[in-house]
Amino acid sequence: MRLLRTTCTLLAVTVFLIVVLSPVLAADADPAALTPEDLLATVPALTDVAGVVATPADWWAGFPQFNGGPANPVPRRGERFCVAQTFKKVDDQEQSRLEVTVVLFKDGKDAHRSFVDMSSETAYGATVLQGPRRGDERRYFARAGQPGEVIMRYRVGPIMGRVSLFSPGPLASAEIVAKYGEALVTKLEALLAGELAAPDLPADFAPNMPPAAATTEIGPILGSAVVPVEAWALADMAQDPVGIRDRLKADGVTNLYYRRYAVQSVPGQVIETTFFQFNDAVAATRWVRRFIRQVAMYGPVYDPGDTGILRAFTQTASGGYELQFTKGRLVGDATSLAPFVASDPAAMSLVRKTVELWWNAVPLQ
Repeated sequence: MRLLRTTCTLLAVTVFLIVVLSPVLAADADPAALTPEDLLATVPALTDVAGVVATPADWWAGFPQFNGGPANPVPRRGERFCVAQTFKKVDDQEQSRLEVTVVLFKDGKDAHRSFVDMSSETAYGATVLQGPRRGDERRYFARAGQPGEVIMRYRVGPIMGRVSLFSPGPLASAEIVAKYGEALVTKLEALLAGELAAPDLPADFAPNMPPAAATTEIGPILGSAVVPVEAWALADMAQDPVGIRDRLKADGVTNLYYRRYAVQSVPGQVIETTFFQFNDAVAATRWVRRFIRQVAMYGPVYDPGDTGILRAFTQTASGGYELQFTKGRLVGDATSLAPFVASDPAAMSLVRKTVELWWNAVPLQ
């Protein structure tokens, strides 16, 4: 069972004073051809950027968050979609984390306009910092608190976003945040120049996700990714990330297949599907039985429909709905949530219908 994860709502957090440059594209590029997966490919791993955190191996990446279309009922002018990625320090009760958001607009003018607008929305309570020049526009500032936050807001052609480093102790400097920002901007420039693209998904990714028929009930697809098991370990209700990570790896799960759907019929709602492949049916059964026990203990318990023998369906703490099932050595989990609005009870039947189609279509292994 998962805890609620952060989403692209992180976008409306930051900016105080803007350095205004010409809002043109950084290179000849067609923003309409870019995908959410392309944006995700520009987010550097902390282990690839020296000097940002002391022990980067202790900072794990959570699930990426894809938003756009009907999942975002109030987009900014020209906004196509956004991707957010959070890195969290493991076993840190103070919530040390790095948040990265990347937002694609139709053109540089729309991105520039939104960049400026957000400064007026979040002008209060921030300390402006001086920092290195990165991208076409950038600004650094800090917010006190527990944890405190140091932010780099940036724009590169039609793409804007932010890098925020949260820490419970002394605030990081703008130069430290800029080290990560420089790596991000470099990859964004490569993307716009046609020198970088998302890696291909594995050949068995689509066959192990809900079938095309499911998109008549939910959709469109907002984004897909192969993610490390650490992402689930961070979000698991047990709040024992190292133990959950080790358990999954011991049972043969090294990566997860993850996809996020919008819900056209209920704007603002999304459904996330996560696919696990265990060593054998015994390990998969053991994992789902754990979920069944959690549902029985905490409730509520709902009818899971035609989704096999070992499965359970419940409501999450955030008001969404989660259904988990097993089929042979495979496990699937579908969860609804609402990044920008209140959860809608209509999502309950959509989760169940999606998993019914998924369970009947996924090949037995």
